[in-house]
Amino acid sequence: MSNLLDVVRLQGKSGEEKGKIPLMVDDIGVNPETAPYLVSSTKDLVWIEKAHPGNKIKAAVRHGMVPGEIFWAVIEVVAARSRADQWGSVLPYTAAGLKAATDYLDFYGLIDMEVLVPLEGKDKPKRPYWLSAKVLDLPIRPCSWIPDGWVVLVPRDRSFVGTIGHLTNKDAVVIVHNASRGIAILNGV
Repeated sequence: MSNLLDVVRLQGKSGEEKGKIPLMVDDIGVNPETAPYLVSSTKDLVWIEKAHPGNKIKAAVRHGMVPGEIFWAVIEVVAARSRADQWGSVLPYTAAGLKAATDYLDFYGLIDMEVLVPLEGKDKPKRPYWLSAKVLDLPIRPCSWIPDGWVVLVPRDRSFVGTIGHLTNKDAVVIVHNASRGIAILNGV
């Protein structure tokens, strides 16, 4: 499985009781030019329109997060926001849409990218020819969390998009600090 976000292990602050999980991770530094930010709350994902003073944001710790489910939730929320705010990052599921998606990331200087695609198999449709390694000059990463009819382009270095930070195997925070510029989505449904 290929990850949508940079995956890191977070350490508790010194002085916290061992075994206690914080409710929130704060003082996360961000670039104010990449707003809005998408972060985890205790039950969902929420948008933060601008950073707090000192260019910091906060994210709530979420219990029971499965990475693939949270990655897909991020894509759904980012796609909806892109359509609403007309970012231009949601494009048709076509060869022309794929070219526009690569141009979109390239415009923001993210030229080293990967194409995240659904898995293929006996019960799954075959990908179109324009999404094959024979045609693309980009790495293709099959992902179990992407449904048929969707493709996601992201920088190879996922830290340009955001982070999922694990405090334990079941507790994590999500910070997407470049949602409007670091993700391009093809949607054919």
